[in-house]
Amino acid sequence: MKKNKQKKILMLLLLFFCVCNLCVGCHNKPTPDIINPNTVGLNKEIKDLLLSGKPVVLVLGTGLCENCKIVKDIVNKLKETRKDMAISWFVYEDYRDRTTFQVFNLSISPTTFLIGTDHQVLKRIIGTFTEQELLENLKDVGLIH
Repeated sequence: MKKNKQKKILMLLLLFFCVCNLCVGCHNKPTPDIINPNTVGLNKEIKDLLLSGKPVVLVLGTGLCENCKIVKDIVNKLKETRKDMAISWFVYEDYRDRTTFQVFNLSISPTTFLIGTDHQVLKRIIGTFTEQELLENLKDVGLIH
């Protein structure tokens, strides 16, 4: 009986460390420093936003999970209520578009990219956030004052 309990605990610990390792690996996946808007296969709307001369808040997600829906709602609300910001806002949910997701090295959905006018990724936010947290991140990278 005691041996079975020890085996179960050992298996749970092993499983825990494996899962933690996978998560760390996902979060440490490199973000491209600069997105080339002329990459073959990149979604046309994203390409046009990158070439618009304005900073871009781009959310890549599946649109299927609750986290994607939360982030989409926050970004769309800011898009409508903060028209004073010279920022392009876009939520892209076509998870079948492998090329676009690969260009951004996307491994976790949703991921929000704060992109400067020079196509440089200034910040990558994985998962959900509040409206205030997004605004603070925009301030931190200099996209708003």
